[in-house]
Amino acid sequence: MVEGPSIEEFDEELGEWITIYTASPTFAHTTPIASSNYPKFYAPESKFDSTGASS
Repeated sequence: MVEGPSIEEFDEELGEWITIYTASPTFAHTTPIASSNYPKFYAPESKFDSTGASS
C-alpha cells in the first residue's frame, strides 16, 4: 500500500499500472484546470455537432 492519498490507474500507452498521488501539489494544481477544460472542450463540440446537423 502506498502512503498518502493516491490513485492507481492503468496507463494503456505504457501498458502498466501507474500511481497518481492525489496529495501531490502538481496534481492538485492540474486537476481543477483539467476538470474545467474538459466540459468547455467537449460540450461546445457536441452542441455544434447536434445543432449544426439538425438545423
